[in-house]
Amino acid sequence: MFHFANASIIGVYDRWNESVALLHHTIGGKMFLDELRVPLTQSKKEEQKVYAALQEGHIDDPYDKELYAFAQSLFEERWKQANK
Repeated sequence: MFHFANASIIGVYDRWNESVALLHHTIGGKMFLDELRVPLTQSKKEEQKVYAALQEGHIDDPYDKELYAFAQSLFEERWKQANK
């Protein structure tokens, strides 16, 4: 995961809008409204199905959990740096 830590851009799906803002902070360019997440009913239902399956243990991948936790902490660190 060390090479992952060197990635110039880190985003977290659960914090999509902040990830887009951090992307533009990192590489520049104007942020457009179309880039931001506007939850659609169908999309939200699909998300809920996936989260439910994860919580019920139907999908259990310890590597995904470890990677996601690492990405979240890296995202938080960079978000704080960008907002100083």
